[in-house]
Amino acid sequence: MEMTINDAILRYNLLSVAKFVDGDYSISRELKIKLIRYKLDLEKVKNEFLTFQEKAMEEVKTEEYVALISKDRNEQEQKRLEEITVSLNEELGKLISNKTTELVEVRSFEYLTDDEFNDFLSVNVENEVVINGNTIDSNTYIELFYNNFVKWKNPGR
Repeated sequence: MEMTINDAILRYNLLSVAKFVDGDYSISRELKIKLIRYKLDLEKVKNEFLTFQEKAMEEVKTEEYVALISKDRNEQEQKRLEEITVSLNEELGKLISNKTTELVEVRSFEYLTDDEFNDFLSVNVENEVVINGNTIDSNTYIELFYNNFVKWKNPGR
């Protein structure tokens, strides 16, 4: 399935905090295998993006920036460094923003069925999670998971 890099990373983050077992409840072996495959393929996309991000950071650095960060600075040099940093951050932000909208193929990805989602829900219904330092309550987590892993069917179409 084709998706943006941003969508792939979001799905990876959602899978990274998913529970497979909670007390007496466990998702099926088949669903575990499916989700682990998704996670591994999505992790490849995430790692390639992180590599791109590191390379992009190196590419936007100017000689002046490198010279200024590697020495003690006076007030004027500090002000110049701050100006350069703002400019470099804007340039890097544009590169990253453009990259995250690129499409990638995640071959193993297919939407979950309603039964698979119900299986997942039985274990994760009370799963409050932390993603990228942000705490997400269980209801929001389940909603995000559903919106990203279950294909919504509109009976009117």
